Amino acid sequence: MSCHDPDGSLLAVHSVVIDLNHRRKTSASQMMSDYVFAISREAQITNDATDTGCINKIILMAKSNLLGFYVQSGFCVTKTSDIVHGSELWYELELSLVPSLAAAPEDNNNNSNRNTLPKFWVVDSFAIDGKYGSGNPAAVVLLPNNFDTTTNTDPQKIEWMKIVACEFNLSETAFVWKNDDAAVGDSQKKNSYQIRYFSGTGIEVDLCGHATLAAAQVVFLQQGKMDKKFPGDDEITFATKLIELKAYRDNTRDGGSSNIIMDFPWREVDPIQASSVEESIKEMLEKSLNINEEEIILLGVGDNDAEDLFVHITPKAFRAMPTKKSDIDFGRMMACSGYNRGIIICCQNDDVAVKADFLSRFFGPKVGIDEDPVTGSAHCLLAPYFSRRVLMDKNTSTVRGMQASKRGGMLRCELLDECDKSNNAGNASASGDDRYVRIIGSALIASSGELHIQ
Repeated sequence: MSCHDPDGSLLAVHSVVIDLNHRRKTSASQMMSDYVFAISREAQITNDATDTGCINKIILMAKSNLLGFYVQSGFCVTKTSDIVHGSELWYELELSLVPSLAAAPEDNNNNSNRNTLPKFWVVDSFAIDGKYGSGNPAAVVLLPNNFDTTTNTDPQKIEWMKIVACEFNLSETAFVWKNDDAAVGDSQKKNSYQIRYFSGTGIEVDLCGHATLAAAQVVFLQQGKMDKKFPGDDEITFATKLIELKAYRDNTRDGGSSNIIMDFPWREVDPIQASSVEESIKEMLEKSLNINEEEIILLGVGDNDAEDLFVHITPKAFRAMPTKKSDIDFGRMMACSGYNRGIIICCQNDDVAVKADFLSRFFGPKVGIDEDPVTGSAHCLLAPYFSRRVLMDKNTSTVRGMQASKRGGMLRCELLDECDKSNNAGNASASGDDRYVRIIGSALIASSGELHIQ
């Protein structure tokens, strides 16, 4: 890719440029699709890939934030580029126009390598009544044990995870591997795992509820498959970058899908103190989601370093929010200060036909997710808030939340103190707080396979 051959068989694409007024409207995807089709047709007419001047492959270079776009257009990531443009890593991609070139028979070495390819699963987390197409799909990649100790500092491994997450192009991809830390006892090693989360645009996030639920489902199933005499432990510990999370198998089932129980930190909603920040947020809500100031019941942030903006509005205002992406101003959300991750919009449910105590939506353009289908971690704030402040019923520790996205999702949340723990319960709080939120949801395996990204 470092030299130019005008008569060669490779066509190098320099860049794809879209006018600002046409971005985020699938114009680039359609243009690239039409371009690839035209070049492919020309190559097929020639009918001989070895002729001089015949194009048999399209190649290009891209940064990590654009890998998802090119992969969706049919390109494959081949390697990190040796060509340097600034401080960021670039990746080389290719798209073959001659299928026969890629159809060479596998030799013995290739067959043996198939056993070492990382396995992946796509899981619908928090699906409603066990229905595919609902809930939040997350990819789970199960990695070998020797992946662990250098991951926090090895940029190549982190970049590899970013590439894979961009390839899946889902809201989150979880990377999981067994904890081989010598400090962990042998009896605990089997069910102690490291976990990292990356968004579909390659941005790493500290915590993700639906991806953790998906990872737990995969690990439980794999334990059962690996040892038929041992159907799988009832408890798993996941070590995130910040805290440890525990997940348990639930014997109850929703519509044929198995349930997973997870313990998450209990988070409180703090009111916004600065009036200038409050006014800018109210303006953003009105311009981006058509939420007027008089429809806002509470405006606050999570007590975990203002990670999420928390907006409680009236049911009428909630129903009036736009549902089409083209009607939402995500640019204003990104430009708004006062929060670091996402915006939680919620209301008390007033529809008796919906079996939920509250409704919510989650917007996260700052982390590459315009609207998340279902956000488990947001319920660390939602469940305590509605149980203790809105419903005002401390005798009932269980609340149900429905995330009213296009796919939709249902979560059951139990608010527990340290003394309420059962024999299989664990405390997920990193701060030592004796209160925690137990989130219960269904998990459906939608697909599985092997990764060929090296």
